[in-house]
Amino acid sequence: MNPRIKSLKKRLNTDLALFVNKDQHPNPNFLYFTKRTNVSGILVIPKESKEFLLTNTRDYEKAKNSNLKTFKFEKAKQSFEYLSEILDKKKIKTDSIGIDKENFNLLVYEKLKKQLKGKYEDLSQICKDIRIKKSELELKYLKKACKITDDVFSRMLANFNFHKEIEIKNFIEIEIKKQNADISFPPIAASGKNSSVPHYDKLQRLKKGFLIMDFGAKYKGYHADMTRTIYLGKPSKKEIEMYDLVLSVQEKCLEKINSEMKCSDLFEFAADEFGKYFEKFIHGLGHGVGLEIHEKPNIGPESDDVFHKNSVITIEPGLYFENRFGIRIEDTVLLDDKVKRLTKSDKRLFVVGF
Repeated sequence: MNPRIKSLKKRLNTDLALFVNKDQHPNPNFLYFTKRTNVSGILVIPKESKEFLLTNTRDYEKAKNSNLKTFKFEKAKQSFEYLSEILDKKKIKTDSIGIDKENFNLLVYEKLKKQLKGKYEDLSQICKDIRIKKSELELKYLKKACKITDDVFSRMLANFNFHKEIEIKNFIEIEIKKQNADISFPPIAASGKNSSVPHYDKLQRLKKGFLIMDFGAKYKGYHADMTRTIYLGKPSKKEIEMYDLVLSVQEKCLEKINSEMKCSDLFEFAADEFGKYFEKFIHGLGHGVGLEIHEKPNIGPESDDVFHKNSVITIEPGLYFENRFGIRIEDTVLLDDKVKRLTKSDKRLFVVGF
């Protein structure tokens, strides 16, 4: 049995679990349990019998090579009707049905309930917990995504002749796609006082001062996430001091982490290290990454999560001085016997004449 599915079955308190994947709405849990990125369909995991897959005519040939028994339906609108027929033939109980509600849109959910009348339970948190620890194959893909991210950043610095924030964004997207990868999320490029906005989403001419670049590559469904801050022009002594503080906090956090440590404890450690500047640190310290750009654990003050060996997370301290400047430094790292950086780009302050 697929060890990922075996892990889910051990925790399953319903008669079966269903995961739906559509081209327009990729489901990370469907990908995780089937190991298929390009197949639309329904994954069915009964508690007491063999799992199977339903897909359309277009994707049938790809799906049947997934080591799952695969059935084919002719039209998408008939998929749940066909599913109901198969469950009846196999005498699979449907009194209780587990779904990942975070990946079910309302229309699909309503269609499903018309065919299967059982009691529905949400498996979203169970799936997130199972996906925290990464397999060797997952780590291979994550390391590749991080390597692509590092390569793009290196080329960016070597060819830094940009005048607008959108030029940086476009450069990142083009260079990532050249390496047969996708972007993890729309890249952020925020210069001057724009850098004081943590999730800046506008695009203006580059301005003197700090330039925050937050981006990552996605390889075979797995995300990298890295932030580097460089300087356009000549930084003041105070700006250098603030940059060094953020870098120091990040490095100390990476040294402090250990498996089974509470995530909230690491956040409090970072807060103490920032000292009187803590009020300028206005977001979480980091998060898990994998098939989604934000996964468990959540590294924040209210988090109940703990760190686990073989998980992949980001650590991203930052300081933001409203309408003046911001600084953020973020790496994707693997928690093994010790922390291993997967994004390895230089973190010394890079200064560009401007």
